[in-house]
Amino acid sequence: MGKIIQNKDTRKTIIYARISSNGQKDDLKNQVHFLKQYANSKGIIVDDIFEDIGSGLNYNRKKWNKLLEDCMLGLIKQVIIYHKDRFIRFGYEWFERFLKANGVELIIVNNEELSPKEEMVQDLISIIHQSLGICRYLYNSYLAKNKELYELYKQGKLDKKQAFMSAIDFDKYINNDIKVQNEFKWIDLCGSKSRKKSICNAETAFKKFFKGESKFPKFKKKKNQNDKLYFPKNNKTDWKIKRHKINMPTLGWCKIKEKGYIPTNKIVKSGTVSYKAGKYYVSVLCEVSDYNNYSNQSNEGIGVDLGIKDLAIVSNIDKPFKNINKTKRIKKLEKKLKRKQRQISRKYQMNKEGKKFIKTKNIIKLETQTRKINQQLTNIRHNYIHNITTELIKQKPSFITIEDLNIKGMMKNRHLAKAVAQQCFYEFKRQLEYKCLWNNIELRIVDRYYPSSKTCNCCGYIKKDLKLSDRIFVCPKCGVIEDRDKNASYNLRDAKLYKIA
Repeated sequence: MGKIIQNKDTRKTIIYARISSNGQKDDLKNQVHFLKQYANSKGIIVDDIFEDIGSGLNYNRKKWNKLLEDCMLGLIKQVIIYHKDRFIRFGYEWFERFLKANGVELIIVNNEELSPKEEMVQDLISIIHQSLGICRYLYNSYLAKNKELYELYKQGKLDKKQAFMSAIDFDKYINNDIKVQNEFKWIDLCGSKSRKKSICNAETAFKKFFKGESKFPKFKKKKNQNDKLYFPKNNKTDWKIKRHKINMPTLGWCKIKEKGYIPTNKIVKSGTVSYKAGKYYVSVLCEVSDYNNYSNQSNEGIGVDLGIKDLAIVSNIDKPFKNINKTKRIKKLEKKLKRKQRQISRKYQMNKEGKKFIKTKNIIKLETQTRKINQQLTNIRHNYIHNITTELIKQKPSFITIEDLNIKGMMKNRHLAKAVAQQCFYEFKRQLEYKCLWNNIELRIVDRYYPSSKTCNCCGYIKKDLKLSDRIFVCPKCGVIEDRDKNASYNLRDAKLYKIA
């Protein structure tokens, strides 16, 4: 009598776990551990584990595609997942029907609804950081390519015309030669317009260097990240603005923390997303019909003298604008920053191996905290400067005169360098320039060698022996006694030789 041979089911049981970014690897381990325990408790033998990293909106994940292929080939019997959101953010019902059609049993361990907001936020963050990394890579690659071409030109291997690659040519080179390779297909995960903008920014940096306007461009680091994502308006739905949220290309609707700043009734041309010290910012380019017209007013001009003891001394205001770096709030934050920096220094020394310094997770946490404090200090100072410049503009003067300070020379004085850097003189000038332009006010810039502090405002006598320690100006000719900085503001207001910004 013959034996009946039963066909055993050779199909596999798979555990599938997914996280949105590399920063959540601990969560991935916890998912796998939890699913293994669940399988053991139910007596299920697990044949393979698929660990996936990528957004739920990204359908090009390696393990995800492998899972789909194996299901279609009939190699999989069961799939164990923690929650349905681990598979896919949208279109889960389609995927469920797909598994049933291929005879695959789906076991969801946690049927409770996870917070969709938290999952969506993680997906958006992973998309932003991924795109920022690609833009940074292209920026650095453009700089490296041009440096390489210049070295070949110096060796006599290239002509002068071939020694520089434009942004358009480099973009073609990336699309035709680099992206074709399997190793660099991830470049397509970032939008084409964002990629082109990062390359154009690198080209602009090179051109500024050639014109003598700036130093040689530096390579961007992930640590000191200053990358930006550029999004133009391609469709009607792009860059729609409401009071509390904004619709961005690729990212969709996002809530805004600072409500009411972006005008809802203006036409948006493009926007930029940036990341600084753990916070995400969006800046929008709007089409404005006209500016405030203050050109017809009859108020006289004002002179502004910038200093270290007080930030700004204005000719028509009695009280000077104080130095905000002397306030309790700033001093408290600087004290906190010092403590954090000392902690980082001690931890580096503790984890030193020979001549190498090893960066631990605790060091990374402390460095993130120091970046946040530095950003907070910068925001306080810039906000204070915004308040001062706005107050000056609201006076509707016919002109504003400031002095062209030698900041580079002042920074060489080791006793004053920190105080000069904290005053943010360049930021003060930058804000005045665009605010004067918007309101049709003439901004005059007097030469740095103009003796504004040494000249008497009444008789014009120049006191050549005036020292920096002399805070009161006493004219030996007419006997006028005036505060040194106030006298300088009067002289700047009455200056006849100047440049218009």
